[in-house]
Amino acid sequence: MEKSKNTKVKYIFRRDRIIILGFRLFRRLAVLNFCFATLIFIETGQAEDIARIVVTVNDQVITNRDLDDYCKILEVIPVDERGKLSCRNEEYKRAALSRLIEDKLILDEAKREEIRIPHSWIDDKLNNMISVYPSREDFEKSLLKRDLTVTRVKEKIKEQYLTRTVIDRYVKSFIGVSPQAISSYYLTNREKFYSSAKYIFYIAKSKQKDDLEKIAYLIKEKGIVRVQESYRSILSKIESTDSELREEISKIFKGLAVGGYKIEKSGGIYYLIYLEELFPPRQLTLSEAKEQVYSHLWTEEFRKRFNEWVEELKKKAVIKVYYE
Repeated sequence: MEKSKNTKVKYIFRRDRIIILGFRLFRRLAVLNFCFATLIFIETGQAEDIARIVVTVNDQVITNRDLDDYCKILEVIPVDERGKLSCRNEEYKRAALSRLIEDKLILDEAKREEIRIPHSWIDDKLNNMISVYPSREDFEKSLLKRDLTVTRVKEKIKEQYLTRTVIDRYVKSFIGVSPQAISSYYLTNREKFYSSAKYIFYIAKSKQKDDLEKIAYLIKEKGIVRVQESYRSILSKIESTDSELREEISKIFKGLAVGGYKIEKSGGIYYLIYLEELFPPRQLTLSEAKEQVYSHLWTEEFRKRFNEWVEELKKKAVIKVYYE
């Protein structure tokens, strides 16, 4: 009886073992089938959908999709002190990749120092961006056109604040521009500091050239002051510097004498410009140019210090570039 029981136990054990082995074999076959199906998927022309590694920064991987996403974000998020950047062509894209590597290194510093960014800062920045659009819906539609989401934009805003905080700590805090440096630069570069030409003029626009020719005739007959009283709704008086004018308007002033007028067409619209007074460019005094000189010197110091600091981060990092 005891022998029969032992035989039965061994049978059950063997049966269970066979079931377990069979299950393991089934699972391995399933994995192999999945891998085989993946290879077929790649070979049938879908390989371009798979992300390619373009750079590794320490233990972080940057793929071609990350770079494309970064380029799209640059079109939405306002630029920082490093200047404007886009990805219109391959040269700009390489510059964007270099900037992305810098961002990864700087964000590593932020994580190391456990910097925290308040949610209210992120929400305020996002709301400022949305306010430029007619509605939130229009803002989100503009993101969809770039394959972006509000969540991704908020992540980038947070990263930007982290980056700025670290840059403030390790770069900006070391920058100083003395009054002596401002005076010295101004005295040796006076030719760079001139005011823009300043215009006082009247402008009217219309799709019909005849309407503006009629106003121009009345100006010659009655004078600009009397005509402006009659055509106040379309004839406006403006005071502006050359640098403030739109390019198509600025071109109209070339060769235009004080007391004269021009009618020019731009973008399907006719413009009438009557020049009342012109203040030509003049050299700025040190007092007038002080802020401009300070801004120039500060920017130069920032770039120098920032590049030195980033090079130090790169030397301590392990960076491998696979981008072709």
